[in-house]
Amino acid sequence: MQERRQAVLLLAGGPRQQASQPQIGANADTLKAAGTPSISCPAVADRLPAVPDQARTEVDQNLRLLDKQIAEANQRLAREQNQRDPNFVNNAILGALRSKRVATLDRMAIAIGRNAPRPANLVSLADCDLSYGAHTGHGSTAEPAPKHPNRPR
Repeated sequence: MQERRQAVLLLAGGPRQQASQPQIGANADTLKAAGTPSISCPAVADRLPAVPDQARTEVDQNLRLLDKQIAEANQRLAREQNQRDPNFVNNAILGALRSKRVATLDRMAIAIGRNAPRPANLVSLADCDLSYGAHTGHGSTAEPAPKHPNRPR
């Protein structure tokens, strides 16, 4: 359990290995023990207000797009598995996913806002994290890894 926690912290940009542990080889072993991470994002559909009929098709398309964005980010994470630098994961994968989600969530808010009050704070659902274990994705209930303190919000 301690190895898994250290791997999660390492990948999420948290504290490094303890000073008493050897630095060479410890990170690779810890990461191997943690397994392959996947991306966990907040659910969006259940946090939307009532969607007007006129916006339903566009909102549904954007919900599917959010799922596709997560799947693509997970594929990239799997492909880049050797790239275990937390800055790479946060900037190239999680940061890029956040940007895409912000744009998609904004399109949803605009679509709803044409015929009803525009929902506020959908952008708060844009951040995703790494998680280990259970299948994750849009609407996941898996426990996310700690957030990277330097990731832009």
